[in-house]
Amino acid sequence: MQVDYSHGLDKGQRTQRRSVRLEDQFGRLWGCSIEKSTGDPCTSINPFGGWADPLGTPNAYLRIPKHDDGTPRSGRIVVDFDRWIASVQGSMDDWNRLLEVAGKMEYRVYTAEERKKWRDDPILRAHAGPEPTPSVETLKKAQAGDKDLLGLNAPKPVIPQKQRNRVSDWADFVQSMKGQGYSPKELGELYREGKNLVPA
Repeated sequence: MQVDYSHGLDKGQRTQRRSVRLEDQFGRLWGCSIEKSTGDPCTSINPFGGWADPLGTPNAYLRIPKHDDGTPRSGRIVVDFDRWIASVQGSMDDWNRLLEVAGKMEYRVYTAEERKKWRDDPILRAHAGPEPTPSVETLKKAQAGDKDLLGLNAPKPVIPQKQRNRVSDWADFVQSMKGQGYSPKELGELYREGKNLVPA
């Protein structure tokens, strides 16, 4: 008889981790798996509940806030805009330096007015490479609560009324949720809970 040695490992992994939904400072939900022992994310962190992230927030700037004693705050996550903005500003400084070097090499003689236009010069931009995005200005607007940049103005997916309290049939549930923007994993979690995450 063939023995499946992977079964125990999978079970062990399941006992050490759990799937969670985390709410950020703007009320948006993110989904990931965390280590039970530390509360730290151990998978990628993605938007949960059908909303889209216009900024494409890198996981590097999503962090679990801590209590004073260092333990993670349950159910919470923070977009670290200060660190993200500082990183983009550093990248912009590097990009501007590349633009400056390219300009001095390309145009041996230039006026102050011509130099001001280097940023839009296609030849110099080709030398410097793509400008870092999103811009610092865009991130500051998002940090201040711009709903468009935070994906808060998009229509929210709604679970039909009949699915609100108790979900019984998987096939009907999947059909009713078609086109709502949920991933298969999110559908499974909603099905198991049998309740609506987004008020109609």
